[in-house]
Amino acid sequence: LNKNGVILLHDCMPCSFIRQTTLRSSNIWNGDVWKNIVECRTLDEIDTYTIYADQGIGLILKRKNRNKLFLKINNFNKLKFRDYYKNYKLFLNIIYFQDLDQLF
Repeated sequence: LNKNGVILLHDCMPCSFIRQTTLRSSNIWNGDVWKNIVECRTLDEIDTYTIYADQGIGLILKRKNRNKLFLKINNFNKLKFRDYYKNYKLFLNIIYFQDLDQLF
């Protein structure tokens, strides 16, 4: 990620267990990209949000993390859907489209 760079990730907010399984089992599918958002939220050098639009659009900015997630986990792939379901607002750092200008 370049200085002042931005990465966008699609499908970060699965609405069901089936939609986030890593083996695609339906036409509408998100995968487990939400786990990458959670991991990014724990890093100091990138600032990560999920835009509440479509099925969640991840926004990763190369700058100091403004809302770091302190989560004691070594392997983010081991997160389960129940973890996401109970903590998605905290995990994903959700922001609404109309509030995006506050980030820049």
